[in-house]
Amino acid sequence: MNAYLEKYGFCESQINKEVPENLGICIVIPCYNEPDILKPLKSLNRCSVPNCDVEVYIVVNASENEEHDILNINQKSLLEADLFDFSSQNIQVYAINAKDLPQKHAGVGLARKIGMDEAVYRFQFSNNSQQVIVNLDADCEVDKNYLTEIEQHFINNPKSPGANVYFEHPLDNEGILNYELYLRYYVNALKSVGYPYSYHTIGSCFAVRNHIYQAQGGMNKRKVSEDFYFLQKIIPLGNYTEILSTTVRPSSRAEVRAPYGTGKAVVTYNTEQQFITFQPAGFYCLEKLFNGTAKIYQGVELQNLQLAPILITFLEKENFVQKIEEIKSNTTNLAGFTKRFYNWFGGLKCLQFLNTCDIEFKRKPILEVANEFALAQGFIKAYEPNLKALLLMYRAIDKKRR
Repeated sequence: MNAYLEKYGFCESQINKEVPENLGICIVIPCYNEPDILKPLKSLNRCSVPNCDVEVYIVVNASENEEHDILNINQKSLLEADLFDFSSQNIQVYAINAKDLPQKHAGVGLARKIGMDEAVYRFQFSNNSQQVIVNLDADCEVDKNYLTEIEQHFINNPKSPGANVYFEHPLDNEGILNYELYLRYYVNALKSVGYPYSYHTIGSCFAVRNHIYQAQGGMNKRKVSEDFYFLQKIIPLGNYTEILSTTVRPSSRAEVRAPYGTGKAVVTYNTEQQFITFQPAGFYCLEKLFNGTAKIYQGVELQNLQLAPILITFLEKENFVQKIEEIKSNTTNLAGFTKRFYNWFGGLKCLQFLNTCDIEFKRKPILEVANEFALAQGFIKAYEPNLKALLLMYRAIDKKRR
């Protein structure tokens, strides 16, 4: 057993089949109470076959106190995955029965971890130099070139520790139109004010190199936002990339279990009939902070950075002065300081600040704020009242933004 598995592994390897020498891509699909696990498998089966071997791990998970009805559905998923055969011998699927998980940790984070750790086990016996762990969800479909584009992307970008895969939801209800527009507006707004790690953090749309996954301590066991917290460790490493030449298509189904995310957004919209979010003004408050890292490193005091009062108040509560001194004491140049600064003031800190902005910039419907931002950025010349048309414009921006 390697050092990572000995220190961070949750369980022993769940697959006893021989590992193909050219194993290059392992795809992890958490599965809990899923009505149709064949959906992603059939989609992957339609894909063009890459040069490397591919393994797909369906991690059928349940807690130690799981409801009987859900266990029955999980058993159906296990059986269907076991019986599924890919057209190509280069691709194999394995169903992992992750049952009786501790109630404290049972959830999507632990399911992803079990699958991603399985990839670590398996890659030990592969001679392929790429060794990429891909995350997908059980309600997703993918484009035909999904596998070949992922393989080629990591070959073409040897310094990239990981990558996002472009996504599009099916636009079959108002809730998903609002939610996807929010996701794209949020990331673009952060990018516009100079935040260097402005990427989507969606569990079904990212890939990471095996050795990077191990070096960063693996996946967490969070029941929600596991993708966000995991990528906060990978993106700041630098050279994080995006695969825009293929598409993941997550479902737009409603989901009552999740406290937030796609499924919850659809449910909320259906009941409350609106989706409100942060105004651009809140994001704009961050611009002088992000553009002022050199001044901060040189010793300019917080009060002299010409920051918005609401941001100064937030930074004071976050012990900004003490934190900056701590960062300086551990760096010897501006580049090192800047990297450590954004490790501290990362995606979570941005979100925490924006949540305080309601006092001064009350949240508004996403259609209104996404239009305001698009007009300010010159993406559009006039207010776009059609939600779908505005989202399609944001998609086009995301397709070419890197």
